[in-house]
Amino acid sequence: MVNYKDLGLVNTRDMFARAINGGYAIPAFNFNNMEQMQAIIKAAVETKSPVILQVSKGARNYANATLLRYMAQFGGALKAAIGIPEEQLRKAAKSAVCKINIDSDSRLAMTAAVRKVFAEKPAEFDPRKYLGPARDNMEKLYKHKIINVLGSDGKLVNC
Repeated sequence: MVNYKDLGLVNTRDMFARAINGGYAIPAFNFNNMEQMQAIIKAAVETKSPVILQVSKGARNYANATLLRYMAQFGGALKAAIGIPEEQLRKAAKSAVCKINIDSDSRLAMTAAVRKVFAEKPAEFDPRKYLGPARDNMEKLYKHKIINVLGSDGKLVNC
């Protein structure tokens, strides 16, 4: 049997306690595809931020059940989730809110990058040519949220 710590996973109770005591929030990013997961992991590694990878109910309904069994799933379903203003997220992160879900903003970042590629190159058909820029745009967003909004950058060493 594989120990969860060998996979880089930690007990969320301990992680949340550190976040509350440290005055920051753990980003809980939803992902629906490989590019989103790559962007989340790259941003978390480069900023040394703890992170929670989540799969939304909609993504679970869409994805292959066998594949999802191999993904670490944390958190719960959010109904009618909408983006929250960053100033409110900053205040929440500095208070006792230790986990903040991020989903809508990453979808918007991904869609904006894909639309830009198609606007500039309408004949493009290679998914790597539009999903690569989408992944890069999401990574930029994730880093911004980690560093400038939630304050979890550099906290991974403390987990």
